[in-house]
Amino acid sequence: MQSATIRAGSAETSHREDYEIGADVPHYFDRSGTMGFTLAPESCVEASVVLQHNGRIEGRVIGDHGNPAANAAIGLFDAQTNKEVNFSTADEDGKYTLEGNRPGDYVVGVNVGPLPGQDRPYAPIFYPSAVRREDAGTIHLDPGHRIQLADIVTSDQCTIAIRVLDATGRPVSGATLAAQVFDHDHFYTLYDPEIVNDGRATVPTWGHDRLQILASLAVNGDLIQSQPQWIRLCPKQPVILRLNPVEEPKTP
Repeated sequence: MQSATIRAGSAETSHREDYEIGADVPHYFDRSGTMGFTLAPESCVEASVVLQHNGRIEGRVIGDHGNPAANAAIGLFDAQTNKEVNFSTADEDGKYTLEGNRPGDYVVGVNVGPLPGQDRPYAPIFYPSAVRREDAGTIHLDPGHRIQLADIVTSDQCTIAIRVLDATGRPVSGATLAAQVFDHDHFYTLYDPEIVNDGRATVPTWGHDRLQILASLAVNGDLIQSQPQWIRLCPKQPVILRLNPVEEPKTP
């Protein structure tokens, strides 16, 4: 096994040997990993070593009552472009690690997705405790540094009951539920609202004005729809969504 220091990016040898190539790099790169190869007589081999930044951001996510937010989805977003650049999942203790990060300014988000669900059992929130992206705190990461964030506290999930009624108060079957989260620009369809024949449904959500919901139904080509309602504080009583005909905009 031969080894050599290469400063100009290339090296020559006339021997048939087994070689191993590595890199002596600054501390803010991950130095682990080498590449091995065999060099045949009068041959050329192109070998590369991939370098990865090793900045780390660590923390913990907990629910309203201090319980660990196991399996919460943790996203790291570039503070300038809002693009997600790293991702992790909280363990059973609610702890997470985002590693391999370049130096820069970042925002950490928890469960930042369109809707609640079984795989997202906690409310979306940005570090340190912001519901809206523009209110999130910016985290500055220096080369090779490790940052331990304070606990992120999110809202526990609850299940709310929905009643879908027509204008006369009778239960409606087959309606579609749609939801709007935070300040998103449009509604997302709830694909499995579990509506039964008497117009009942159950929906996972959180409190604190986090979810707006409506019901709609096409009848003989016409659309009937409820007024959107904000779901607040995990209500104990069913949320009533009353369907009414949607007026077509008048042509001037």
